[in-house]
Amino acid sequence: MIGERSYEIITKDDLKNLQIIALKGKVDFFDRNPHLKEYFGDSLIAIALCQGAAQHYVYKDVGIKDFDIWFFYKKHPQKIYPYRARKSDKKQGFKGHRIDFLGRAIETKNDDPMKSICEYLSSNKNKTPKLLSKKPVIGLYPENIFAKVIWNPNLKK
Repeated sequence: MIGERSYEIITKDDLKNLQIIALKGKVDFFDRNPHLKEYFGDSLIAIALCQGAAQHYVYKDVGIKDFDIWFFYKKHPQKIYPYRARKSDKKQGFKGHRIDFLGRAIETKNDDPMKSICEYLSSNKNKTPKLLSKKPVIGLYPENIFAKVIWNPNLKK
């Protein structure tokens, strides 16, 4: 089934399972990259579901090909977060679909994860935020943003 598009509805229980998988993915990332832990280990802003799966969660219209889970960290003045840091979980997956873990260190002026992500998506003109801003973004972690639509390009702000 991996690679096939599914139109199964994503529920809050599914988001909770994705949250658990993502938090384990964060631990695994720093186990594989201990040299980054001192710079980013305690600077997680948020974990979010993005791209097509997030759009499907909101509109139930595009189906799910894979799950793109993004980790947003506070930018560090002395270390650049590796922009090509990406890991795919093809074996475990979720509901028969691959999970891609991706991350960015972003500049933020506040402690509100939703505002930080919206700021990044709306004011940064680089390729990644432009791409991510075209579809909804759904909060997975921390709990105060869980299952919330952080960003929706189809709704006027």
